[in-house]
Amino acid sequence: MKKVLIAYYSRTGTTRKIADLLKQSFNCEIEEIIDLKNRKGVLGNLSGGVDALLQRQTLIKQPTHDLSAYDLAILGTPVWFGNLSPALRTYLVQNRKYLPQLAFFCTFAGKGNINASKKFLRLTEKNARILSVQNNENTEEIKEKLNNFIRII
Repeated sequence: MKKVLIAYYSRTGTTRKIADLLKQSFNCEIEEIIDLKNRKGVLGNLSGGVDALLQRQTLIKQPTHDLSAYDLAILGTPVWFGNLSPALRTYLVQNRKYLPQLAFFCTFAGKGNINASKKFLRLTEKNARILSVQNNENTEEIKEKLNNFIRII
């Protein structure tokens, strides 16, 4: 059986919910990627969007899990302006040489999930299964997408 890690960044809790649902389907560990820059409120949201748009990195809390110890990493982020969150981008850059097999999931309000997925694949230089969940999807739609995603990874 593969050793799996779910690592995700979530500003509002939406991406965290998907990570928690995925964790229920795998006997695995989970790690929240913590952005040390204050992303709360209107100014935090704005600075996060600008940093994502400009594809900037940020300061993150030192991860507690060593990616090289896993066979599969399922990585998640919200999509901001068609980009990865700065926290996930930083995590990927810092861990690029340790990346195992990958799967990627993102949450988004409007659109941009396809662009974010392409940027994830370019940044990691790996193939990965992709799951995109729009914030307004109902529970049944999300469960069906999750089941399909889990089946293919």
